[in-house]
This record gives sequence, C-alpha cells and structure tokens, in this order.
Amino acid sequence: MEILMQTTLNQGGKGIRAACMIRAGEVILREKPLLKVSNDIFEGPVDVIDERLTKQLDRMSSKDREIFFNLIDSHDSAALFPLWLGSHRLPGFSCNRRYTPGKEINVSYLPSLAQGTDIKKIRQHYLKYWYHFDCTCNICVMDNTKVVRNDRLRRKIKIVQARLEDVMCSFTIDELNTFLDNLNLIRGVKIPYLLNVLEKVLENALELNDIKLASKLIVRGGDNGRHYWRCEGFEKLGG
Repeated sequence: MEILMQTTLNQGGKGIRAACMIRAGEVILREKPLLKVSNDIFEGPVDVIDERLTKQLDRMSSKDREIFFNLIDSHDSAALFPLWLGSHRLPGFSCNRRYTPGKEINVSYLPSLAQGTDIKKIRQHYLKYWYHFDCTCNICVMDNTKVVRNDRLRRKIKIVQARLEDVMCSFTIDELNTFLDNLNLIRGVKIPYLLNVLEKVLENALELNDIKLASKLIVRGGDNGRHYWRCEGFEKLGG
C-alpha cells in the first residue's frame, strides 16, 4: 500500500502528504539513486568526471533521464549536492512522529548536532542565510510563551550535547532520561541523531556492566516507535 501521495499545497507548489497513518520510526521513503558518484569526483580532472557522468546518463532509461533533467526549481540555476545528499545514515527517510492521513510531510534542513537543536533565532538565521527562506513550521510560529519555553529546553540540550563529546560516563540515569525527554519535547530532532545518542550511551553502559541502565535505554528507544533500535539493542545486551 502506498503511504505517500504527491499533492499541490494550498500555498502553491508541490508537496507530499501521508496517504495513511504513519507511525514514528517507520521508513516512509526509499528511493533508487539516479546517479552514483564516487568520492574522487572532488579531486579528479574535470574532463574525466564529465565523461563518467555522461556515460551514466547515456545508460539511463528515457524516463529516468527526463526525471534527472527536470530537477530544477524556479530560480535561475540549480545543482545537486552529493556531500549533503550523502549525509543521511539510514537507507531512507524515517518518520520522527506520528502522521495522520493527509498530513503534510516535511524534511528538516537542520543538522541535529548543531542548529537543529538550537534556539529559534539561530535556526531561522541559518535557514535564511543558506537556503534563503523564512521558516514557518509549527515550531517556529508558536506564540512567544511557547517559544521561550522551547528555547529554554534547547539551551539545556546544547549544554548536554557539549558534555556528551567528553565525559559520557559521568551521566546518571536521571540526567540521560531528562536529556532524551527534552529531545522529544523540542520536536524535529532527526532519528539518526537520536539513535546515535542512544547507541553511544548504551555502549558505555555495557562497558560499565550497568545492565539496568542498558535495559532502560533499549526500552526507551522502543517506546518511541524505533523497533529496529530495540531489537539491535537487546542483541548487544545478549552478546
């Protein structure tokens, strides 16, 4: 059953909506790449790179070639960014919260370790500077009281994120639970980042032979709809 549908949005332009109920953690899109480009594209001679890309285009079906050349927007120019596109750690986009049928699906431009968990002012400046648009998502257009509360949580998260880079083992279970709660409360945190945090903490808990902490973290991941994390975590615990 198709879980996505492409529609015309009220404000104009194309968008994607949920065609059915989508649960948190569910993979909603897997897409075959039109082009495969190796890392040496950034170092090799331009003529060699051009030849390789041309050969791939020649091998494409007429349908795929049409899709490729239609990857343009309303501006005067457009580009494909292989480094940016290669930053996703999962094989497809995953839902970070429940979507009801007809709900518009958005993809975050913000890195969770940096601007994605920062306060509103910094997030909006980042999007305006790099992508030239003013964000009007549900989080950015909250009333001022909610924005203040949301920014307060984000400041706490940034402090913990800095600590995570240095002294992971110094965290208590209460501190970790609060950190994970705050990540869920601010909304919009990408699942790959959240899973990475859970995995780092789990590995440290297992090294310390803290089975109680490890079990709580595994169940915590499962509670958020991340069944694959839960299975992988219990496998590590059993090993």
